[in-house]
Amino acid sequence: GAMATFDNTRPLVAGMAVGCARAALELTRELLEEAGVEIDYDRPAQSQSAAAATFLQMEADWEAAHLLTLSAAWMADNRQPNSLEASMAKAKAGRVGNQITLRCVELASTLGYSET
Repeated sequence: GAMATFDNTRPLVAGMAVGCARAALELTRELLEEAGVEIDYDRPAQSQSAAAATFLQMEADWEAAHLLTLSAAWMADNRQPNSLEASMAKAKAGRVGNQITLRCVELASTLGYSET
């Protein structure tokens, strides 16, 4: 029925948000590296620059959305009930995708508004 269709398409919508956020993260990381911002995964975020700490938090948020999306999609592929997981994945990925892309534009400063 209609709910089964929603449960199968929600992970796809979440996947699009996760993909857009990943692309924004990758470009932002390149821009930060070019600007001399070091992102060290072996040091706590609070001991790094504000830009690096923000980037690390965005990556953690992205990972959570990504894993929720993978779980919901796997359940759909294996014909398991996934209403809760699909709804959570879409909600989390949509919010995280929006937050990450906005923060990436902020971190990139004026470069975030230019065409590449």
